[in-house]
Amino acid sequence: MAAAPKYEEFYTVEDYKMWEGDWELIGGVPYAMSPFALPSHQRINLKIARELDELLEECQECTALIETELFLSEETVVRPDSFVICYPLSERLTKAPELVFEVVSKGSA
Repeated sequence: MAAAPKYEEFYTVEDYKMWEGDWELIGGVPYAMSPFALPSHQRINLKIARELDELLEECQECTALIETELFLSEETVVRPDSFVICYPLSERLTKAPELVFEVVSKGSA
């Protein structure tokens, strides 16, 4: 007798849009994010973003952003700490960034 297939929950962007709180959706799997970042986390992220912004000041194609949703597929929505895109800004970002920074702390590791 064959074993029954393992049930795995799978969600899409449409599900994600209805959730309350802070979530990321990666490959259909939801991940709860910390409800708020600690000051040390925010301070490091600010320094990274400020440096990226200054480095890209003369670039006409690239932009540094912080904690903005990236809708990478129908099953993946992430919100990196800091990242760089090299395409025009729009209200819904759907292309992969060129560079991503995640500040990892003991609480988020």
